[in-house]
Amino acid sequence: MDDSQAPTWFTRTFDLTPQNNVVLVGGQKPTVVGHALVNGYQYRRKVDAPVEKFVLVDLSETTVSPGRMRYDKEDIRGAFTERVDVRISFDDEPSMSVRKAGPESTSEGGSSSSSMSYSLSGGFFGETPTANAGLSITSGVSLQLPDFEIQKDVGAADGKALEHRYRLKMIEGAVYNRPLDAVNTGGSGSIRRVPPKAAHDLDIFSSVLFHTDQPVNGKRRLRVHIDHRLMTVEKTYMLPTLGAGSSARKYDASREDQYQQPIIGCSLGWLKVDITPTTVSYDWLFDVDFTKGDVDAAVTN
Repeated sequence: MDDSQAPTWFTRTFDLTPQNNVVLVGGQKPTVVGHALVNGYQYRRKVDAPVEKFVLVDLSETTVSPGRMRYDKEDIRGAFTERVDVRISFDDEPSMSVRKAGPESTSEGGSSSSSMSYSLSGGFFGETPTANAGLSITSGVSLQLPDFEIQKDVGAADGKALEHRYRLKMIEGAVYNRPLDAVNTGGSGSIRRVPPKAAHDLDIFSSVLFHTDQPVNGKRRLRVHIDHRLMTVEKTYMLPTLGAGSSARKYDASREDQYQQPIIGCSLGWLKVDITPTTVSYDWLFDVDFTKGDVDAAVTN
């Protein structure tokens, strides 16, 4: 048998309705249009071996948007998407470990990512096992994210969760590592234009395959968590005589989640830079039934 898709034990798709209704200053509304595919698989390495269980979570077709940017001028931009953090994990089942996850970490200047695939040669899938020569569990899509990089961390969570960071890395040709990198210090200064995916829809296509070889039964809680960090950067030109006494006001990376107002030099004097970060958080919970072979959106109070 050719390598092909493994038969599922259960499969469900969910539209992820955001629980937050955050409105930023000026009426800007960040949003998440979420989609989750959750598949379960049963597998035996040999016909008389214990049943192993896999759970695939695929967020392909999910988009995060800052909403229509309130400010998009040379002296102020925002709020734009600076980064999106994704975490997928089981809250209450320590035996579930990440077997495979995608996309992989990528580099600055635009990223291209492929779908995730996990192959098993031999063994048996399903409640009525049928031998196979090679089957695979695949998910995800191939997409390009120009101007963003992806950082994947499974080891940082001790192999128990997928953590992805979709991070703005290029802004109008300049490398972006912190909000001050959005400032062009030529002349009297300006704020660089943000790339389309920072100002509009950013595609999220994280996938993770969990696995356990332990006899797990009953319901376990699966969590999908997204932190959407937005940024507004504004500059005010200051004459050399006005800004000279304030040159020590630097950006403090240890306070990145707080409003800051550093002063930096520019070609014609000084710039006062107003940096306003906002983080919007979302949680979606699911109950995976390892006895019946099913999954439902969790009911929470």
